[in-house]
Amino acid sequence: MGNSKGKHDGIKYAKSILQVYFGVNDLSNYDKVLFDFDDTIWSRSFDKRLIEYSIQNTKIINDSLAKKAVIISGNSYSSIYKKLSSHYGESLKNWNVDIWADANTTLFKHNKATEVIKSLVLTKSADTVINQLSNQYGLQAQVVGNPAVNYKFKPLSNLERKLLVDLVNFKYKGQFKASMTGKTTVDILHANNTKEVVYDYCKYDKLRTLYIGDELENGNDSAIYKRCTSAVQVNDVVDTNIVLKLLLGDK
Repeated sequence: MGNSKGKHDGIKYAKSILQVYFGVNDLSNYDKVLFDFDDTIWSRSFDKRLIEYSIQNTKIINDSLAKKAVIISGNSYSSIYKKLSSHYGESLKNWNVDIWADANTTLFKHNKATEVIKSLVLTKSADTVINQLSNQYGLQAQVVGNPAVNYKFKPLSNLERKLLVDLVNFKYKGQFKASMTGKTTVDILHANNTKEVVYDYCKYDKLRTLYIGDELENGNDSAIYKRCTSAVQVNDVVDTNIVLKLLLGDK
């Protein structure tokens, strides 16, 4: 493995490991390649080296995988747009990859929202609950989406976040779910909101799909990756960069 006529071939060796661990060795075998965004394509860190890798990842995906790639992110579209627009222009006219964002509820194409998964839209009753939480605990909620698909409470301390998450998930179980995101935020979503809903909505079960993400087992990738034909766990944007170059044959 990785030995060719007595000479070591590092690329062959690395691709063999991908095949053994993840059953993946060639992107041509897949109809769609689904990506998480944060710390998979683009780093949350402001480290210059990691940002350079992040930019490389977007270029590889946009230039070589645009017809297959789909980004499915729990993040707000505005956050993703801010990063992409600095390199692809304000209109994103040269960005050709579909993005599901705003808590993976809304499809964006060339900087325009084109579809919303209606089953994940928060009803008017959610406004009442959010107003009660805001008034009772002196919190301010930021609304994401139009119609609303996510309420963000921030900035909060870790203790405040834990208490709010426990309260919402106990008192409103079945209606909403709350989770800690970023470093100071709590997101409140529809109780059924997972990336798996996007998978079903897009009828990806009829296709051969590859999922690449950094939270396959213990994060918001856990529901969707098990539905895909194959999946690759990455730890950061550097891993993603290496995996993409290996699978595309770029040495």
